[in-house]
Amino acid sequence: MIYIGLGANIKYKDNLSLVDSLNLAMEKMSFLSIKIIQKSSFFLSAPVPLTDQPWFVNSVISIETTLTPSKLLKNLHCLEKNFGRKREKKWGPRSLDLDIISYNEIESNEQIYLPHPRMHERAFVLYPLQELNKNWFHPVLGKSVCQLIKELPSGQVIRKIS
Repeated sequence: MIYIGLGANIKYKDNLSLVDSLNLAMEKMSFLSIKIIQKSSFFLSAPVPLTDQPWFVNSVISIETTLTPSKLLKNLHCLEKNFGRKREKKWGPRSLDLDIISYNEIESNEQIYLPHPRMHERAFVLYPLQELNKNWFHPVLGKSVCQLIKELPSGQVIRKIS
């Protein structure tokens, strides 16, 4: 299964909430050869690393696609740009953040890192992922999503909002 993490902490358009923006981004994915199979609830989470910026709304989706991992990432970056994403500051505020969390258990560190290299350290990825697949195992670490949640660094604040 392929999992994509979604997040935003600044509005794409003034008349859209962050949840609405993420839902719109998911709708647009169908035009990019991406079929959404499942989507998690939305979660509100503090920025990681903790900085002085608005909190994020996050979700994880499972998808099907015929795209290669690198082409999928290219399409996701294009969608981010269409939503006003500017990559000016590492870990800065974002109108849309899309990450490939895992791609069919592929392990790679060429062109694109799979699974995502920091996903096991992020509550805003693990809790929504657990909601979709409580039996998921990290292909490199060999640990279940439940084990990874127990090993999360302290201080991450997250709560389900829908």
